[in-house]
Amino acid sequence: MSFHISVLLFIICDVVDHCFPQDYKCKVEFSPSVFLVDKSMKIVGKKQVPTLRIDSIDRISYHWRGADIVIFDTEHWWTDEKTNAGVNFYQEGDQIHPYLDVYTALRKGMMTWASWVDKHTDPRKTQVFFRTSSPTHFSGGEWKSRRSCIGATEPLLRDSGIANEKDRIAVEVIKQMKTSVTLLNITSMSDHLSQKYRFSHLLQKS
Repeated sequence: MSFHISVLLFIICDVVDHCFPQDYKCKVEFSPSVFLVDKSMKIVGKKQVPTLRIDSIDRISYHWRGADIVIFDTEHWWTDEKTNAGVNFYQEGDQIHPYLDVYTALRKGMMTWASWVDKHTDPRKTQVFFRTSSPTHFSGGEWKSRRSCIGATEPLLRDSGIANEKDRIAVEVIKQMKTSVTLLNITSMSDHLSQKYRFSHLLQKS
């Protein structure tokens, strides 16, 4: 049995030898593909700039084929800070968009990913999961007044009020797919967990 993890599950990779001894014949592979689509370089004016080809799957996608379980996530990376605010960054074919908002780009990128999964995944062999991301707690809601989760010992008792458009896009894309994809929705769960860095709290008490 083999697992392919697209991004950001470092703790599993760190403890894989302990979690899956050789007797289980189970292998975990980590494929760092933060956007799931392909990154490139393109000449804009007189400069060579990095672009994100939202109509082309990441070239390392061949690693994802044939696994028993594949876990994808990408939402965390689709922000203005990580995409040059959408200016001369997103590419389709030979065209570079002078500007494209991050939500439109994410939807296009996820449609590219969905098309790849539908074409290259055998549902009789492979289970596909998509993991949502934690909300940005300091952009509003209950956490904003605290400015930090360090020292927090109790969870929030109500939603922070942070809407997550990226989750809605993921759900809409997955509903259109032929392949069955299980959504691991961690957004609401982590929205409440202001005390999730409990180890820091314990260090402060010691």
